[in-house]
Amino acid sequence: MGGIVEAMSTSFASSDPAADSDPDTGEPRPDRSAPGAGTVVDKSTPARAAAQRLRDTLRLNATTSMLGGLTAAVAAGPLDRVLGTGQVTAVRLVGAGLFVFAVDVLAVAGARISRLRRWAPVIVVGDALWVAGSIAAIVAGWFSAAGTVVVSLVAVMVGAFAVRQWTSWRRFARVDVRAVDEAPPVEVVHVERRIDVAPDVVWTVVTDHDLYGRLAPNLSDVRIDGHGGAVSPDGTGLRRTCTNRRGASWREACTLWEPRRRFEVAVDTSDYPYPLTEMRGSWWVVPRDDGGSIAGMDFRFRPSAGVRGRVFAVVMQAAFPVVLRRILRGWERAARAHSSARRSEQGPRSHETAAG
Repeated sequence: MGGIVEAMSTSFASSDPAADSDPDTGEPRPDRSAPGAGTVVDKSTPARAAAQRLRDTLRLNATTSMLGGLTAAVAAGPLDRVLGTGQVTAVRLVGAGLFVFAVDVLAVAGARISRLRRWAPVIVVGDALWVAGSIAAIVAGWFSAAGTVVVSLVAVMVGAFAVRQWTSWRRFARVDVRAVDEAPPVEVVHVERRIDVAPDVVWTVVTDHDLYGRLAPNLSDVRIDGHGGAVSPDGTGLRRTCTNRRGASWREACTLWEPRRRFEVAVDTSDYPYPLTEMRGSWWVVPRDDGGSIAGMDFRFRPSAGVRGRVFAVVMQAAFPVVLRRILRGWERAARAHSSARRSEQGPRSHETAAG
C-alpha cells in the first residue's frame, strides 16, 4: 500500500484541446481565465470525463456488493439471525452470487469505453431486479423486524446506485467515444478548491515545486533540472525529478506553461516503479469575481495491461483524490501565509509614503 500512495504523490498531465467542452452536451465550456466565467475545465475529453463518472459509480457499487457478499457467505449464520429467515444456506448462496456480481461489475468498470457503454445497462437491470426482489420478499414477510430494516436500507442503496449509473450512462451514451476507445482505458481525476487569496499569490504557491514535494505524501525530494536549476519565465526547460522515500526516482517534463494560469507535465514512465504506461497532469489557477481564486489539478493515467494494472487503477481512483485534496489544503495554507506577509510588508511602506 505504501508504494501505491507514493504513486499518488507524483504529478500527471493532460493537454487535450477537446477538454474544453461540457461532457454532457459536448458544447464548449466557458473560459475560466476571465472573471465571472463558468465551470472549471476538466482536462480530459468529454467522452473520458463522462466515462469516468460511470466508472466511479460502478466501482463503488462493486465495493459495497463485494463486502456484502463476503459477509453473507462467510458469516451466514450470524447474519441470518438478524434477518430472521431461518435459511442459512440460502443466505450463503446469495452472498456468493453477490460476490460474483461484484467481480463482474468491477471488470466492466475497468473495461474499454465501448464495452463499458454496452454492459452498464445490464448492471442497472441487475440492480433493479435486486430492489424488486427485496420489496417482494419484504411484502411476503420473509424477514424479522430487524431484517426488514436491513434489507430495506440495502435496497435503497442499490436503487441509488441504479439511478446514478443510469443517469451517467445516458450522458455517456450521447458522446462519441470512437477516438478514445482504448484498452486499457485512460482514466481521469479532477480536484479543485476555492481559495480566498489573490490569483497571483496562489500561482506562486502552485509553482513552488519544493513545496509540492513537502506536501505530497511519501515524496522525499522534488528537484528542478535544467538551466542550472532555474526555470525560464515561460517555463521552457522545466524538468523535475521526483524521488520517493524508498529511493525510486522518475523524471517529469513540462509540456505547457501559461504564466499565472496553468502548467502541465508528462511523467517519463520508462523507469516508473508502478504499473502505469501513461501519467500526465495539469496544475491551474483561475480568478474569481470576488478577487479570490480556484486552484485545481487534472490528471489522466493509463494502467498497464493485466490484473496488476487494473487493481492499481481501482486503488488509485480511491486514494488519489484524497492525496490531491491534502495538497490543495497545503496550498491554501501557504497562500494565506504569503498574503499575510505581503500585507505586513505593505503596511509600513504605506506609512512611510504618507509621512514623506
